[in-house]
Amino acid sequence: SIATNIPEVAASLHPYFSLLCPLPKLIQRLDGEKLTIDYEHTIISFPESFQTQYSVPAKITQIFQSMKFPAPKLVYSSKPQPHDFSFLISYEIVSEFSYTQFGDVNVQNLENNNTKIKSKQPMTSDVLEDYIISFRSSGHMKVQAKSEQGLYRASQTIVQIIILFQPTAENSVFKLHPINIYDSPDLKSRCYMVDVSRNRIPTIQQLEKLIDSLAFFKYNELQLYIEHTFAYEQHEEVWKGYSPLTGAEIRHIDQYCKERFIELIPNQNCLGHFHKWLRHEKYRELAEVPEGLWHPFSPEKEPFSLCATDPKAFQLVIDLFTELLPNFTSKKVNVNLDESFDLGRSRSKKEMKKLGGKGHLYLKYLLQLHQKLTEMGYEMMCWGDAMHAHPEIISKLPPKLTVLEWGYEKNHKFDKYCKKLHKANVSFYVCPGTSSWTSISGRTTNAIENIGSATKNGVNFGASGMLLADWGDGGHIQAPFISYVGILTAATMSWNVSVAKSLSDPETSFTERILSYQLDKYIFRDTSAHMGALVCEIGNIYQEIGVQPENSSLLFWSFQLPMSFVDNYLIRAAGDMFLGFDLTKITKHVGHIGAGLLTGSFKIKKDKFTLASEHLKDIVERFHRYVKMEIEDSEIVKQEFLWTAELSIWACDLWVERIKIGIENGVDKIENEKRIELADRLNNILDTYRKLWKERSREGGLDASCSTLELCLKMLKNGPEINK
Repeated sequence: SIATNIPEVAASLHPYFSLLCPLPKLIQRLDGEKLTIDYEHTIISFPESFQTQYSVPAKITQIFQSMKFPAPKLVYSSKPQPHDFSFLISYEIVSEFSYTQFGDVNVQNLENNNTKIKSKQPMTSDVLEDYIISFRSSGHMKVQAKSEQGLYRASQTIVQIIILFQPTAENSVFKLHPINIYDSPDLKSRCYMVDVSRNRIPTIQQLEKLIDSLAFFKYNELQLYIEHTFAYEQHEEVWKGYSPLTGAEIRHIDQYCKERFIELIPNQNCLGHFHKWLRHEKYRELAEVPEGLWHPFSPEKEPFSLCATDPKAFQLVIDLFTELLPNFTSKKVNVNLDESFDLGRSRSKKEMKKLGGKGHLYLKYLLQLHQKLTEMGYEMMCWGDAMHAHPEIISKLPPKLTVLEWGYEKNHKFDKYCKKLHKANVSFYVCPGTSSWTSISGRTTNAIENIGSATKNGVNFGASGMLLADWGDGGHIQAPFISYVGILTAATMSWNVSVAKSLSDPETSFTERILSYQLDKYIFRDTSAHMGALVCEIGNIYQEIGVQPENSSLLFWSFQLPMSFVDNYLIRAAGDMFLGFDLTKITKHVGHIGAGLLTGSFKIKKDKFTLASEHLKDIVERFHRYVKMEIEDSEIVKQEFLWTAELSIWACDLWVERIKIGIENGVDKIENEKRIELADRLNNILDTYRKLWKERSREGGLDASCSTLELCLKMLKNGPEINK
């Protein structure tokens, strides 16, 4: 008997098996005829003790009901028996299980060698999410697990099998071979973190839908990244106008997560990225640089980080956590502490020199915060970029701290940094990204390879988990559907790292073809099987332009810097943070040749954007011709997809005109007729964007999200007159 844990070989057992997300560790097809199953006559059975001792029967019933098929019959019986024409799924919790029912099998692995698994070999994993599914010729599917979580994860796999084999409300009958499935995650913690501070805060309904999807793909942690968007009682001036999350809403979300075996982990940045607080006079004195500095997260000069040596600043942080944390049942907390560019620059400079450098100043703040949170009963998480810059502090990190090793490019050195953390016996997560932000349409290939590298090195070096970051830099303009490319990829690779390791083998690779079908089956329910491929394809437009800036797509920057590519806040920020002076005093005088040398724009060619624009139009044409989604919000997804394509086409056309006039010039210098045409199109794009935003997101933050596009529109409308 052959069994497998990689997609291409799973497909040889049955094409649909390769589409399970995540792919189970072991799928074994047994000899025997296919069995005819009528889903309409499904019975799910639990031991009688479950009726009073466990909550999982109701949770599992809810999973099946979410499929929009007739709800299965729920029974409690110690010895359930299948009846004629019925599909019986029985559940039980066991203290341990072995491979006995699998017999002696060969597992076809990545090297195409056969790994013997003997029937008496015990399963040694102690992970509570382990499960076994056995389907026999009697029509009885037996599920065993060590915990309620395991039974719940198994049910998600069963539901996916039913979806893949395509019973419908009109025809609930399908056929399935006898099979055995053994499953267990490679990474114990699998977290998704969504940015709710850079303008876009999802509605409660949208968050619930997201949580349902995460549970479906076996995530077990969720974080909502917060800078200023929690409604702290004494700090209304900070969050006013942003439609913040309230304590009652967090408690509701926390309970909704718990019911799906997801841990909602509190998240509040509390050193850098504090500019939304420090721009207010009430808090400015707590800043490291109260007079402000240029930084890459705002077009305005303003304070960015708290002063690490100010007792009042530290007390504010503790007060925030004292109010925030009781709304969560989790005893973990992510304090972030990333990108504190100005640490030690002004008010804490003297202390920094006394301690022996910026790394030691950072460490002192971290240890102080860690001690306080430990006393409050919490385990702390923080981002790992400071450990890159100051590796000397790694050996001094406290116990029960989890470092979040992040990097969002396909070539991020996860191997190098994970090895250092592992060697120092530091607990860590690997943290890739969805590659959705600052891109318009995503970066499909980068997301897959970035996630593959993260999970592979995470498992190799003993990571305790994976966190998939989904940021909102640049206004969070990307449509929500784009993130599912990363969500499904990370779900598969963090659970079953063999899929990530197969990336280097074209014969067994987790290809965009498989991902496309998974998107069609689970996210878009596209009966034409085209939508998933189109989402992946539009997400690779960034590759066709030639120049690929880090952590973004060139299309995004067409409108993000409408004034000039040599005189803007990003160049000011680079100069301020790393050189200590306004770099634009030099760059804005460099002229066309200097601009090309400075930005690499000599590699940016008009014909690349023209070809990309034509490709995008072809994608739109195929979308209209083929796509037939069967989801409740299909009309909204349709509008979001077409808006994404429209903005991308417009960005290509804007680039062509900017190249003509020289990128050292602003968009107001574009030739009159073309400038007015671009303005009219952008006006329509913005109108659609505002309407679509309100379908899924709270209204607070919308104006801020639109601000750069609005500035670009104003410059296009007014032309050279704007400078007067």
